[in-house]
Amino acid sequence: MNQIAPVFPRIAVVAVVAAGLSMAVTLAFAGWLQHGAAIFLALSENGFSLCF
Repeated sequence: MNQIAPVFPRIAVVAVVAAGLSMAVTLAFAGWLQHGAAIFLALSENGFSLCF
């Protein structure tokens, strides 16, 4: 017997993964906004900044 797997579990997993990635990107962006100047200064002092 061939039975088609229900679509709901697959959609739920995709939704949870998308929500997790969205939260990770949001936290990374918030951290960059808060500490961006210090990150840039540390990179430029060590020669890793490509702008300067």
